[in-house]
Amino acid sequence: MSAKRKRNKITESFIAHMREMRESPAWRALPDNARRVLDCLELEHMRHGGAENGKLPYTHSQFAENGKVRRASVALAIRQCQALGFIRITKPGG
Repeated sequence: MSAKRKRNKITESFIAHMREMRESPAWRALPDNARRVLDCLELEHMRHGGAENGKLPYTHSQFAENGKVRRASVALAIRQCQALGFIRITKPGG
C-alpha cells in the first residue's frame, strides 16, 4: 500500500528571496533603514496580491507613519535601495 502524500498549500501572500540575492554583496551592504524601506515595499506588494509590481504608490509619509523609518531618513534609504539594485523608481513623486 502506498500512503497518500499530503500536499502543502501556501494560503498567505509571500515574497521569495533567491539565495543568490541573499548571499550577494549588495544584500550585505544594505543599511538598516534601506532594509526597512524594502520591507515596507514588500508588504505593500503582498497587500496588492503581488500583481501591482512597478505600480505601487508609496509615499515618504507612509514610511514614516508605519514607524519603520524616520521621515528625515526615508529619501536616503530609498536612494540606497535603488543604488544597490533592489528597487527601481518608475514614477518619481514630487
